[in-house]
Amino acid sequence: ISLGVGGRALGMGGAFVALANDVTAGYWNPAGLSQINYPQFTLMHDEQFGSLVNYDYGAVAIPFGSNTSLGFSVIRLGVDDIPDTRNAGVDINNNPTFDPQQFSRIDPDRVTYFNAADWAFFFTYSKKQSDDFSYGANVKIIRRELGDASATGIGIDVGVWYTPFENVQLGANFQDV
Repeated sequence: ISLGVGGRALGMGGAFVALANDVTAGYWNPAGLSQINYPQFTLMHDEQFGSLVNYDYGAVAIPFGSNTSLGFSVIRLGVDDIPDTRNAGVDINNNPTFDPQQFSRIDPDRVTYFNAADWAFFFTYSKKQSDDFSYGANVKIIRRELGDASATGIGIDVGVWYTPFENVQLGANFQDV
């Protein structure tokens, strides 16, 4: 799911890997999560294409000591209540039919609905090695559901964050290593 998260990052067109230093760092660059000083959480909801596609994001991050942070993020991109008319065809006598030659109309009482959704769960670890260098990693569980079918995958992201000079930040996020 690569639409991005967080108003600040999206306002910058997604150019955020080197700046991610809040709860959304779990998505943009896991190394940046080590920069938080207090527990943070965020929620985001976006509707696209006239509310047809819903995009939801939630995350929580907690610092442990002064150098380590853990985070958890959830993303859902879905289209809900898609009409399934495969079993809703009836003939002229109102009998169910699958034969295109006998098909007369769709019986609305026989229409069922299903959802199509992608889910992503991020578990993030981040460590501040020094004031100038941090690293972090995500373990991602990604699930796709389409009606009765589904698939699940696992991915790992590795991120680094480096400040070579004051007001100069460099970041890299290697996704699905």
